[in-house]
Amino acid sequence: MGRWWRDLSVSKKLYVVVGLMATLIATELFTLLFAMNTLSAVRAFVQGEGLWTKSQKNAIHSLYQYALSGEERYFVDFKKNLTIAEGDHQARIALLQRPPNLEAVRTGFIQGGNHPNDVDGMIKLLLRFHKISYISNAIVAWTNADVLLEDLRAEAEIMNEAILKEGRNSPKVRQALDWVSRINLDLNVEEGNFSSSLGAGSRWLEKMLMIILALTVLTIESTGILLTFRFSRTLSQSLKELMGTAEAVGRGDFSVSAKVHSKDELGQLSESINKMIRELRMSVSQKRHVDEILRKSEERFRLLVEAVDDYAIFILDPNGFVTTWNSGAERIKSYAADEIIGKHVSSFYTQEDVDAGVPARSLEIAKNEGRFERDALRVRKDGSTFWASIVTTPLYGRDRQLTGFSQVTRDISERKEAEVRLQRLNEELEIRVKERTRELQVRASQLRLITNALPVLVAELDSNERMLFANAAFCEWLEKPFEQMVGKTFREVLGDIRYAAHEPYLQKVTQGQLTTYERPSLSGHVSANYQITLVPEFDDSGKVEGTILVANDVTKYKEIEAELKRAKESADVANEAKSAFLANMSHEIRTPLGVILGFSEMMLSQEMSADERANSMEVIRRNGQLLSNVINDILDLSKVEAGKLEYEKVKVPFSEVTAEIESLLSLQATEKGLKLNVTADKSIPEMIQTDPLRLRQVLMNVIGNAIKFTDHGAISVRMGMSKNNKNKSMLTFEVEDTGKGISQEQAERLFAPFQQADASTTRKFGGTGLGLVLSRKLANALGGDVVLKSSIPGQGSTFMITIDPGDIGRAPIRLADHKRPEKPKSSVPQKDTDLSEFKILLVDDSPDNQVIVSHFLRRNGAFVETANNGQEGVEKAMSGDFGVVLMDLQMPLMDGYEAIKALRHQGYKKPVIALTAHAMKEERRRCLDSGFDDHLSKPINPEALVETISHYSL
Repeated sequence: MGRWWRDLSVSKKLYVVVGLMATLIATELFTLLFAMNTLSAVRAFVQGEGLWTKSQKNAIHSLYQYALSGEERYFVDFKKNLTIAEGDHQARIALLQRPPNLEAVRTGFIQGGNHPNDVDGMIKLLLRFHKISYISNAIVAWTNADVLLEDLRAEAEIMNEAILKEGRNSPKVRQALDWVSRINLDLNVEEGNFSSSLGAGSRWLEKMLMIILALTVLTIESTGILLTFRFSRTLSQSLKELMGTAEAVGRGDFSVSAKVHSKDELGQLSESINKMIRELRMSVSQKRHVDEILRKSEERFRLLVEAVDDYAIFILDPNGFVTTWNSGAERIKSYAADEIIGKHVSSFYTQEDVDAGVPARSLEIAKNEGRFERDALRVRKDGSTFWASIVTTPLYGRDRQLTGFSQVTRDISERKEAEVRLQRLNEELEIRVKERTRELQVRASQLRLITNALPVLVAELDSNERMLFANAAFCEWLEKPFEQMVGKTFREVLGDIRYAAHEPYLQKVTQGQLTTYERPSLSGHVSANYQITLVPEFDDSGKVEGTILVANDVTKYKEIEAELKRAKESADVANEAKSAFLANMSHEIRTPLGVILGFSEMMLSQEMSADERANSMEVIRRNGQLLSNVINDILDLSKVEAGKLEYEKVKVPFSEVTAEIESLLSLQATEKGLKLNVTADKSIPEMIQTDPLRLRQVLMNVIGNAIKFTDHGAISVRMGMSKNNKNKSMLTFEVEDTGKGISQEQAERLFAPFQQADASTTRKFGGTGLGLVLSRKLANALGGDVVLKSSIPGQGSTFMITIDPGDIGRAPIRLADHKRPEKPKSSVPQKDTDLSEFKILLVDDSPDNQVIVSHFLRRNGAFVETANNGQEGVEKAMSGDFGVVLMDLQMPLMDGYEAIKALRHQGYKKPVIALTAHAMKEERRRCLDSGFDDHLSKPINPEALVETISHYSL
């Protein structure tokens, strides 16, 4: 090692010394950073322990309030106050997992009221130092407190149950309060253990860090001094000979040369002295570089201190004047650096402390004892005061001379305020307890009067079952005055037979068990069910000294309970039907919707021929209509159930109804290879009075079902007249098919909402299960009914539809008058209406709807301009010359109702037509009442759209 050091160049020796100094500074910086982070985590645990303690105290306070008042809101407050403790509990459990569930730990600490920025430091502290005795003891205290909280919750539940069943004066409540008090004392002990362990750990950590830092400084400094000493001793021998040369070099004479005496470092130095002279300027530059490294290191330290916002960190000179100032100090004390540097530290003290000489005394204590720490009031720039935690530490130079003081200040106003509030609450609690005790003493004298007013039977027995007390209700039920019962045994009061029913329960009470049971009781000719509670009374030694009997008439409650059970069973059945309906609706809506989306995607992503594209469009249109029919069935049934479906009675040619049915359904039957036979009796009148739309809906549903469930054969529809049980003439439609038929079990649920004959029916044929239900309700509204007349599984079924034809003149109808099936008309409007001279404003927030409606209008020659919301629509309508405005109702910024109101308010007179997805009459009426001229429902019918526009273009 010695030879290596002798042969080392001078510059490298300097680098080694400077490097050791730089290592010392870096070690001090990293040690300080580690200490700050660790102490910050300890501070966070202390703050969290304060929140935990506060929540626990508040919870116990609420529990006492609940026991005193019996008001359930205090029990709710008790549970709410334990939220913070529950969060810390969840964090502790997550830390015990292997590996720890860090995300759950973070969530638990945050729920426990800890700041999110402190959580990671708290976790690292536990994971790094959990085996250290101080942290381990704190964790043990934490775990014990968690267990005590669980005991507290259990006692609270026991208290709650006792209060709800027996009232707040129950012995169980008092017993629970005793346990709560014990638990509270144990919790105080564990809280103290937790705080003391953290405090001791903090002091131990501070001591260890100081020892490590001192050992590091001592090692590096001693090594540097040793290397420097050895270097100087060896160098001095050669320097004597080189003095002349050195003096010349010192004078700036670089022409001299040095003698070479050896090949070691000094010899090399002598050998290289001439070269060193030439490179002297370079050496000076290297020295400046080293100085720059030190300057940057000091700058990094200054920036680190500046970055700490939660602490005011500043340096004082030996006389107490401020020399440095970080951003945290500026935030806490409100002074800018240029305002406070150079001023005395007494600027932060109250006038009373300044007059008492506290600033100087604090610095003196820090100097003598190595540290001064306390909590005190401090003054901000604006004169306001705050509670601060101050730590003052003396700073010494290498010569052990005092160079100043470092002071770290933290704002603890919130913690102090919390402590004051907690103390105030405890004082208030003590006052309330005293007041409550006085109130209970006053109320005790009123208890007898109160029990006489209660609608329950109350009695008190001594240890020998002799009557001590009975309220008025008890005496009235037994039909005996209290004077005849007092002093007698319960057996004598009730009689042997009646007493035998109570005897087993009385024996349990004598063993100290709270007993509740029910039994029927008779008073004269009045019978009732009573819920009887026997409460044991204990003396100071814990021996049963009596029994309190409370009997409550629960006859009505039993009846209500039975009715509720029946209602629950009905609700369960309805819930199962709802679930089946929702599953069916999901299938029926998603199936056509999936087809529409699939064919739309095919049309976008594939090259298709004109025929394929036309076929795809027809599939989309057909499935869209199917989806619309499903929704209409649901809406119609909901209206029928709510009694809001409107009907009309008009005169209708019967031939028109049957011809339309035959026309529409013959094609459907033909596509399945079936034959549809429609026959009518000659007694049917030419004109009937009914609602043609609803009648058509019933016939379409029933006959359509027959076609759906028939694979081979024919469908026969026979129409005629019959008499009902009131001898009234009814129009009948008998629909017979040769399909799969219906079993007796299936027939029983045939007309139940949302159900089909069996589950396979939905999978095979589809449908909502609403058709027959809706048809029957519509037929009922038309004065008739829909019934299953007969059915043989595997052979077919016959349904009978009846309606009231109305009180009108009758004339026979001939089958030859029926219209034959016609090919359904295309739903795409033909260009038979010219709107080329018409300018239309379309207001709709949906770009797709804008494209569709504009396409239908432009194909008929109209000029269409669009707006994306109600506000834009109002502006364009008022500034443009439009013949008609088409306006959607549900839009952002301004909806259709607001827009029509704004237009009419500004005097707009031209027609405005509402576009809405709501097809109900109530919506149409609301639109017209709001100022719209007309109403079109979505999805838009092209023919209806063009027809309506052309009406307003006249």
